[in-house]
Amino acid sequence: MIPVTGLCVGLDLDIAKLPAPYQKKADGLMAFGCDVIDATRHVASCYKINLAFFEQYGRPGLEALYAIREHCGQRYVIADAKRGDIGNTSAAYARAVFEDLNADAITVSPYMGSDSVGPFLEAAGKMVYVLALTSNPGSADFQRMIVDGVPLFERVISTALSWPRIADIGFVVGATNPEELSVLRKAFPDVPFLIPGLGSQGGNELATVAANANGPAVFNASRGLLYCDLTETCIQSIRAEAERLHDVLTNSPK
Repeated sequence: MIPVTGLCVGLDLDIAKLPAPYQKKADGLMAFGCDVIDATRHVASCYKINLAFFEQYGRPGLEALYAIREHCGQRYVIADAKRGDIGNTSAAYARAVFEDLNADAITVSPYMGSDSVGPFLEAAGKMVYVLALTSNPGSADFQRMIVDGVPLFERVISTALSWPRIADIGFVVGATNPEELSVLRKAFPDVPFLIPGLGSQGGNELATVAANANGPAVFNASRGLLYCDLTETCIQSIRAEAERLHDVLTNSPK
């Protein structure tokens, strides 16, 4: 079931940034990820696993990735992979993420067009989040270009919604863009959004919630949550911060 709204805990795990209790553990990456899941499971609508942060460590990182995915259990899991290539390559990516990793959703890049996204949209019961307006500064290079009087990020959404699909489709719209988020939510009131960028990237929680205006969305917090405390009390601090974010996202005026 697709989570309608709520806190998405981003698992962007970095060995160099692990809190002190996990620095000297041979399985520190896996142990920290599993402990974060246990500390936030009661308030997290879903988990977003950034594959690159595990792939960079080779086989040990991949072993940690699969262990953490398994530890999520039945909780909704988004594979933050940003895949997108010619059709047969995207089909292979889709099998890897949806069948082998057993993720419920994936992030994809639409730059190569419909045939590169199509294989992901053929997966029944899955969710495909297409990059539209991302939270990084470089998003201005292309995503804000005006095409026939319409910003490219808006054209991406309207075009992708016209593609044939079996899977559900949503869009990545960064929390660092509250004005545009508000415009997009009014234009597409029932379309699911994945909203990253809270915390370390500068997205304001209250402004983001207000801009989303009760639309179906999950709000991702990664580094600002994971590394809010690097001491022995890190897990308690992560639990408290996750509860605070959940309260803000759930109870703030829309």
